[in-house]
Amino acid sequence: MEKFQQKAVSYCRVSSKEQAEEGYSLEAQESYLNSYAQKNNFEVVKTFKISESASGKQVRKTFREMIEYTNKHKIKVILCEKTDRLTRNPKDAVEINDWIEADPERQIHLAKESSTLHKESKAHEKFVWDIKVATASYYTNNLSEEVKKGYAEKLKQGWMPYRAPLGYKTIGEQGHKTHIVDPATALYVKEIFNVYCTGLYSLHKLASLMFQQGLRTNTGRKMGANGVHVVLKNPFYYGDISWNGKIYPGKHEPIITRDLFETAQRVMKNGRPDKYKKHNPLFKGLVTCGACGHKVSWYQKKGHWYGRCAHFRKCPQVTLPIREDRLVDQVFPFFQELNLRDEDIETLKKKLQTDHILEIQSRQSREADISRNLTRNSTKLDVAYQDRLEGRISSEQYDSIRTRVEADSRVLAQTLEMLQNDTIDYFDLGINLMKLANKIKELFPFAKKEEQQEIFTLAFDRMAVTDKTLSINFTPWFAKLHSHLPELKQICEPAFALANTKKKDQTTSDHLSWLGRLDSNQRPSD
Repeated sequence: MEKFQQKAVSYCRVSSKEQAEEGYSLEAQESYLNSYAQKNNFEVVKTFKISESASGKQVRKTFREMIEYTNKHKIKVILCEKTDRLTRNPKDAVEINDWIEADPERQIHLAKESSTLHKESKAHEKFVWDIKVATASYYTNNLSEEVKKGYAEKLKQGWMPYRAPLGYKTIGEQGHKTHIVDPATALYVKEIFNVYCTGLYSLHKLASLMFQQGLRTNTGRKMGANGVHVVLKNPFYYGDISWNGKIYPGKHEPIITRDLFETAQRVMKNGRPDKYKKHNPLFKGLVTCGACGHKVSWYQKKGHWYGRCAHFRKCPQVTLPIREDRLVDQVFPFFQELNLRDEDIETLKKKLQTDHILEIQSRQSREADISRNLTRNSTKLDVAYQDRLEGRISSEQYDSIRTRVEADSRVLAQTLEMLQNDTIDYFDLGINLMKLANKIKELFPFAKKEEQQEIFTLAFDRMAVTDKTLSINFTPWFAKLHSHLPELKQICEPAFALANTKKKDQTTSDHLSWLGRLDSNQRPSD
């Protein structure tokens, strides 16, 4: 049998999906180079491939691996289809020239160009090689410019020149694609922001919670903490587009408000620590200094907790520290601002029942999404079973797939059952929060410290102390409730007045105080 003349490596590269569709696929190139090697008595010992999805760094890495492999194994022949398949930048061309010049036996075979480069190549052959490299480089640079121009025009029109993130889907034809809200996944985006803004969940815990509620990646797996972080940092969800470090206004429909997004950024920046049982003051990680913005640190002295600015040596405040129990006394008036009579809450509850059809439909949409995932898992098992019967996968592989899919299905089924058995409509959350505000002062002393901390985190987005006086910003839901007090008063007072017409005269009923003797904009005194 004839021996091969010498060993060689082949280099295949596809730069776009269009090239693959036009017959330049990696498989087609590899087959062509193998045929060329056989005709020219070469043995291809390794093939290096670059797909159209590879980044510039990956292309460079694979190219370097090929050069290092030939040096290590003393291989003197590289096979490639054409110049622009081997390199498109002068830097790689210089490295190829250095590789050739280092050994007179080394060769570069450009099969479709019927050209062979080596140390003894004539001047005009090297000149043609340089021209082809320059042409390929020009093509790449020009293509990059055109792509950037297209991106810039797309951004100028208010659309993102990239695939849709979680919560959106892409519609339209090539060159005219836009992003619209995907109702099935937009629910998860809202839930991610709302839950994270409570400050009670780390990224890992939030990822696990969303997995339990039915969120899956495109491959059907759990979204990791990094994926949740990407969602929380993406301004696309409130209507802007972040591209190469710049922000552009978008025309797509937002999923959340900008206020909710900024609240999530503040929670992420604060990085509230887990609440430990030991050395766990009530306001740990919750209060900042109103003068300099630093966290208030806490220490214990004579049976009481005291707070002072962590930056106290350079802080302009000189009135701190403040005692924990005296700060608690200043918290309750903020809850009293939201105080409603029980009969008013019932009136409001009946009114809101007709205003929350959308939330109920959202829950139904989530149930439908989970049902689709269960159906998809069932299909996966059927396909895997058929593959095992036909020998495409082993029994061990089938068992592994079945174990993973069945575990996922159990989680989905539990979540679906929880949603179907839950009789509390979404608007009841607001009602329950108002009831909590009514009874917070009497319930607070009997709650565990962790529960007290959760109440503060649920209600207050910001707590700051200036000259021993507390100021707060409500979290989005409470802020919305506080801002709509006049409207709620108009809803509640007529019904209450009608119920008391037999007991009081009309003059008295017209001047009922919705908050009793409390001022509607009450603030704690010094």
